[in-house]
Amino acid sequence: MVITIFTLHSQNSVLEQKLEKKQLLEKEMAKLELMERDLYDEIANLNNLEYISEIARRDYFLSKPGEIIFKVTPTSSD
Repeated sequence: MVITIFTLHSQNSVLEQKLEKKQLLEKEMAKLELMERDLYDEIANLNNLEYISEIARRDYFLSKPGEIIFKVTPTSSD
């Protein structure tokens, strides 16, 4: 009888540990799925020519033919 109770108690604690680990892994999986969706969105954006041209114009100051780019520094409102 004592052996049975001891076995049930040890199995119960192992089960609780595995359930906790499962919950942590499910949270991690949800984060990774969100990251995956963000990466797929980024891939879609990088295949969009308008998005690429916007990035090139903003970050590298490239321009279209006949276009002039002015860099404006923000002013502080004192």
